[in-house]
Amino acid sequence: MKKERFVDWWKQDKRYMTLLKAVLMALLPLLCCLVRTAAEGRSIGQVYLPSSEWNDELFYFKQVEGIVNYGFPRGYFGFNESHALQLSFAAWSPVLVFPWILWGLLFGWNLLSPVICNIVLLTITMFVFVWLVKPTWKQLGILTVLFSLYSLFVRYMLSGMPEVICFSLLILFYGLAMSYLKRESRGKLIAMFVISVLLTLMRPYMLLFLALACYFWICRNKKAGWIGSILIVAATGITYALIKHYLGAEYFTPLFYTDWITTFFTDGIGAGFRNLFGTLYWKGLEFYRHCIEGGRNGLASGAFLLKRIFWSLNSTLTPGSTFFRTASMSSFFAVTETLPARSMSVST
Repeated sequence: MKKERFVDWWKQDKRYMTLLKAVLMALLPLLCCLVRTAAEGRSIGQVYLPSSEWNDELFYFKQVEGIVNYGFPRGYFGFNESHALQLSFAAWSPVLVFPWILWGLLFGWNLLSPVICNIVLLTITMFVFVWLVKPTWKQLGILTVLFSLYSLFVRYMLSGMPEVICFSLLILFYGLAMSYLKRESRGKLIAMFVISVLLTLMRPYMLLFLALACYFWICRNKKAGWIGSILIVAATGITYALIKHYLGAEYFTPLFYTDWITTFFTDGIGAGFRNLFGTLYWKGLEFYRHCIEGGRNGLASGAFLLKRIFWSLNSTLTPGSTFFRTASMSSFFAVTETLPARSMSVST
């Protein structure tokens, strides 16, 4: 009887077709990496982290190596040759690299480990995303184009940078959000909270995604949602503050600039508004010019602008495509840093 119900459920929802789409999408990260390395006459196994132009890769690799072997990093991992108040972590939250730590504990840690782990993480992510969202073939094709356009996906997979961890969690979050909108479920809501809390502990500005999970909970149960959301946000904020205070080294410059707020108190309301709108205008113009230049020189900002244009055109031609707009925006928010898409490091 149970077997018959399973077969009916499988056929009725066309799960076999969703499975096929999920498998095809899961192959995309590896395929993109193979194409990129083949274009440079190399293989994935020849990616060599020590020859990278980004010194962050060595920092992250040695930190994880220390945690896997000794329980915490050994050395001075702050950008100004400092270390955290407790132990010896670097400027960013150690939560950022926890998937690598688990990978190292399970499979060992060598120079190719972060690359393989990155590819596996994004492969699993794309499979789960498609399984949750259940896109049409057209939408799957659009997602494939969007993924391929963002060259930094491949660049970060073939590196010792943990940005792929953030990308993966963000894509999973959006998949859960889209699935929750179609069919509400307590399990999906809990998963969104877990992911958004982890994202916030990695990068504090990811608190925006925690706010969306709170919104869903409040819509589901107003009283419990408000109380629970406030408690979760407060606990997450306190936890991040403790991690940053005790387990985070100082950065080069302040991570957050507050002059757009303090000007109101130091120079008056009029000066505050002039500074606020002036900053929005000039910084916006600067970012636009940076994106244009990025398109000419292969920077991440160029890919960002190209996707924005593609998304705008599709939204105009196919109004009401909520799935596409949301899926597109997930890749925009995934841009955590604007870094040059340099050639990957390879062994000679």
